[in-house]
Amino acid sequence: MFNVMINTSPMIAGETRSLRVDGAIDPIKVEIRCFTTTPPPAGFKPCPECGSYTIQSGQDFDFSASASTFGWSSSQGDELEVLVRDATGNSQFFKIQVGIIQNIPSEVMVEAY
Repeated sequence: MFNVMINTSPMIAGETRSLRVDGAIDPIKVEIRCFTTTPPPAGFKPCPECGSYTIQSGQDFDFSASASTFGWSSSQGDELEVLVRDATGNSQFFKIQVGIIQNIPSEVMVEAY
């Protein structure tokens, strides 16, 4: 089995994170899938960030929660799925909740001049 270093705490729409896979047999496939509800609505099209990528053990891989897909929705079911599979077929699966920033307190707001 291999180790995947990934932060699975909730993400904010538009946020980018990294993952790293150590101890896996190369090549490693990373699949990114986004869903705005479960099941996805009829006619749903994946965002540009979704897809299948090939990486090597020890390589950092950046992925994003698309602002265009997640930025308009406040649904509790929004999530990003990450599947990591090595050349032997061993795999690990992660789900990350995605949300938007709402009701930011006025003391946090900063004006630009």
